[in-house]
Amino acid sequence: MTLWRINRTYRNIQRMQTILNVLLKHGFGQLIRKMGLHRLLPLGKQASALSQDDTVSPLDPLTMSERLRLALEELGPTFIKFGQILSTRPDIVPETFIIELRKLREDNRPLPYPSIRKALEESLGDRIENVFSTLDEKPIATASIGQVHSGVLRTGEKVVVKIRRPGIERIVRNDLDILNSLAAVLSRRIEEMASFDPEGLVREFEKTILREMDFSIEAMNMERFRQNLASEQNMAIPHVYWQYSSRSVIVMEKLRGIRMESADALRAAGHDPEQLAVEGMRVFFRQVLEFGLFHADPHPGNVLALPDGRIGLIDFGMIGRLDPQTSEHLGSLIMNIIQRDYDRMLISLRKLGFEFDELGSPDLRRELMEIVEVYYGRPLRSIGIGDLLSKLIETIMHHRVKLPGGFLTLIRAMVISEGVGRQLFPGIDVIAISEPMIRKIVRAQNDPLKLAEEMMTALGDLRHTATVLPRYMEILFQRLLRGKLRIEFSHTNLDRFYREIERTGNRLSFSIVVAALILGSSIIMYSRLGPFIFGYPALGVIGYMLAALLGIGLLINIIRSGRV
Repeated sequence: MTLWRINRTYRNIQRMQTILNVLLKHGFGQLIRKMGLHRLLPLGKQASALSQDDTVSPLDPLTMSERLRLALEELGPTFIKFGQILSTRPDIVPETFIIELRKLREDNRPLPYPSIRKALEESLGDRIENVFSTLDEKPIATASIGQVHSGVLRTGEKVVVKIRRPGIERIVRNDLDILNSLAAVLSRRIEEMASFDPEGLVREFEKTILREMDFSIEAMNMERFRQNLASEQNMAIPHVYWQYSSRSVIVMEKLRGIRMESADALRAAGHDPEQLAVEGMRVFFRQVLEFGLFHADPHPGNVLALPDGRIGLIDFGMIGRLDPQTSEHLGSLIMNIIQRDYDRMLISLRKLGFEFDELGSPDLRRELMEIVEVYYGRPLRSIGIGDLLSKLIETIMHHRVKLPGGFLTLIRAMVISEGVGRQLFPGIDVIAISEPMIRKIVRAQNDPLKLAEEMMTALGDLRHTATVLPRYMEILFQRLLRGKLRIEFSHTNLDRFYREIERTGNRLSFSIVVAALILGSSIIMYSRLGPFIFGYPALGVIGYMLAALLGIGLLINIIRSGRV
């Protein structure tokens, strides 16, 4: 175990140096200097990091956002995916950076078939010929984490096999270690970054990418969707062959169909694009509002029109989840928008987790009202709920309101789904499709049995509070009377202040020692005390030399720190 940790630490140090070199190459020397990481660079490149300004780069006239995209692409899959996650966070990332990060492209070159074959046979615990009658060597899709091959089982079923790239998990975990370290340094060393919680961002990203690499989670998601949509005769979810699947491989039913991106192509194949668009939107809103489990990446490549008229969903690597209360509050919010009830709209946003005081937000209320009124100047069928919610979120973010986790994933999925629907049927009425489900949710919220159940739960909580409160109050007053009431305070970022004081004190002490050496040596020189070197007192010469060495060392340390 110790040797493994040493090897991992050594790999991380090498990778950290690679990352810093790439950042320096793309003009981020000032950032490296502010983080205090320039000391990890080779001596020849430290001067470049100390002199470089992030606004100026050898690659000019590229902008900073373009340079960041190029750096992330050069650093590989982990950093590319992190950039893609950041591109969905307009609450913390400037728009110019979001536009550029959306252009991030993964290195999707397929792996040689022998390495894929080896990984598949390791997962199966058997030779490929004993499981598959045929397996295409050429992949039908590739990505940074895995690639997909078509095949036929020996029992005759046509399948798709998704295989994780060998070694990708170790690469990603090493990069995550470094990202966590970089995020901690950013929080400590760059004060304005602390408010964006870089460590929290990396933790969320870590959960996301580790889930994405565990194919058994994707397989379970598919099973959940099959169960939820079992009553939908017009929907198809691939069947998972669990006996051949694992954390690194999924063997699933192959759905053959046409990508839902061209109305003309669908008509030529005998489909009704308008009916497909309406059914697709209805099922999407059912996923969100009824099940709280929805496909988070419903672009045309993941939504197929099957020959029998059904709609097929594939690729469940990205899904979104809403708890029942959030689904209810979302339904209430959309109903408030439809009814133009702005006061209750603010209350619904608050219940969804938007952290603001609805009673003290007259400007926000007015701006939200203006947006909704502008949309309601159009025909109802032209209003997209996703677009409208996006505008509302954009306005809310201008008021520096913290967004609830996962909400942007929902908005993105909703916008994509509506975009696909309008591409097939420009006149689709999204509000008419969603309103019956929303009204059902609102009626369920006001159901007498449910209200009675909630009231009984609240009364039980109140009874418990009333029982324990007197005892807690008695303990509080006893401690207060005895003078033993203790209040604990926690501070943030003071450790940086302490380090600066300690560093300054050390340098001052060092400077005093150097000055004392110079002064003492001068006194010895003046007094002409022996022994002598080249006619000068030896102790004085040694003192001067020692003072010079210490002074030069202090000067180099100050310059390397970037705080001259």
